[in-house]
Amino acid sequence: MTSDGANSQPGSDPAVAAFSRVRSAARKIMRSGHGRSTGKFPVSGWGSGSGPDARDPQPLGQSIAHWVGENGYQLNMAVGGITGRWREIVGLVVAEHVTVAAYKPADDDRGGTLVVEADSPAWAVEMRYLVPELLERIAKELGPGLVAKVDVRRPVGGKSTGRWKTRPGRRPPE
Repeated sequence: MTSDGANSQPGSDPAVAAFSRVRSAARKIMRSGHGRSTGKFPVSGWGSGSGPDARDPQPLGQSIAHWVGENGYQLNMAVGGITGRWREIVGLVVAEHVTVAAYKPADDDRGGTLVVEADSPAWAVEMRYLVPELLERIAKELGPGLVAKVDVRRPVGGKSTGRWKTRPGRRPPE
């Protein structure tokens, strides 16, 4: 036998000798550290095992969550969750009269401001009373720290001056 493990006797099978040389070369490569993966996909030993690996197909939800995290879209997704699930968060009756107008992110890590618009002054007042409950529901549904303040706006236009209005043709009582 030679140092590479091949049988040097006459009449030996050339395929067996070639296989032995390849196996010996592979052992040398593995001992030297070359051929091992140093990149993104760690490989223990010469090949991957039967267990899960980073190179395996990943579940779609996990892949999307990873992509969202890498690209910094967490806040956009959370705000989209508020507008997309508004009816579930506030209920059908309130959702018919109050809509999400905007979201203003905060400069620091505190939550931002959610701007909602009511279709009448009465619903604006009602919504102001419901703000603490709304903040609790948003924190429960979408996570704490997303919204710190809710700004309720009433409809624009037709402002009342606060004076009594009289109908034409009617006289005030004497």
